[in-house]
Amino acid sequence: MKYYFRTVFFLPSTKVLILLSVFSLALSFLRGSFAESSFFFFMIWNLFLAWIPWFISSVFYIVPLRSKLVEVILFVIWLLFFPNAHYMITDLLHVEFPGAVPNWYDLTLLFSYACTGLLYAFVSLNFVEVRIMGIPRPKITPRDPSSFRGLVYPTPVRRLIMRLVISFIIYLSCFGIYLGRFLRWNSWDIIMDFQSVFQDSLERILMPFEHGETWAFTFIFGTMINVLYFCFTKLLLFVPTQSRQFEEVPV
Repeated sequence: MKYYFRTVFFLPSTKVLILLSVFSLALSFLRGSFAESSFFFFMIWNLFLAWIPWFISSVFYIVPLRSKLVEVILFVIWLLFFPNAHYMITDLLHVEFPGAVPNWYDLTLLFSYACTGLLYAFVSLNFVEVRIMGIPRPKITPRDPSSFRGLVYPTPVRRLIMRLVISFIIYLSCFGIYLGRFLRWNSWDIIMDFQSVFQDSLERILMPFEHGETWAFTFIFGTMINVLYFCFTKLLLFVPTQSRQFEEVPV
């Protein structure tokens, strides 16, 4: 893990995420001190939940794992926690909560967390996409020993398949966001109360017309995230890094 911690802070996205996270936390503590209310402190917990999939995917991206079993386990855990990142966009629903501070401040606070969570989601997803697609990871630090050996740049067909897989993962995560936001299920409930989560999910899959709101939310919200992620990956091509040698994500 020493190699991981020495490497991860060289990534430009890590520095940006730290900056956004600190800013969001500062807004929360500032609100708490002036309003003498801890209501929006739940956003700190949501931020931590958004950090978990990023951390897992960063390990997946940086550390050259030699065990396929470990890779599969990490991917499954990441998939379970991934919806928590962009889930924070739905916390904008709390902006009308009456409080001792102006609504514009609460809107700024919630929007800051939403943007931070969305960036955690996109960086995390991009880490996984690059790793699964088989693109050799460029050197991140001057002392980076090597990229993942034996990997080759994917063919156009493989790229298309991977794009479809990523799109499916996004829609699946938005279905998970619906379960969390409106049915109040958590990621760990899949282990703690698997039967109930499975029943709620299966009911919506087998009887889609009786749960139109579920699929409307999943499709519309998922399409928005897909479009934004597509734009995110394209913008990465134009973002200058410290050195082209250490460019973060070759998409």
